[in-house]
Amino acid sequence: MGTHAIEVRLIAMNERGNDVEPVAPTPPEPGDCCGDGCPRCVNDIYAEAMDRYEANRLTWRQRQQQGDVQAEQPGLSSGAGSKSSQSHHQGPHTGT
Repeated sequence: MGTHAIEVRLIAMNERGNDVEPVAPTPPEPGDCCGDGCPRCVNDIYAEAMDRYEANRLTWRQRQQQGDVQAEQPGLSSGAGSKSSQSHHQGPHTGT
């Protein structure tokens, strides 16, 4: 699967609400470059794809960190309620 196809797939997944981590492009095989000095060598295309990947991954990581900060803010206690209800439900399973 080409790099462009992977990027299109990830964009489609994000549009459905899944914030997936970007996938690094696959590097070209050693024999993929013909060595003739093509205007757009496979190695140049790969370098461009890596630049996009790194930028997309940085943006993705920032979104993940923002989500973590929002979840830790006071007033968002849904996590605490679920923990207490989990421990309450664990009592009957331990034989008490």
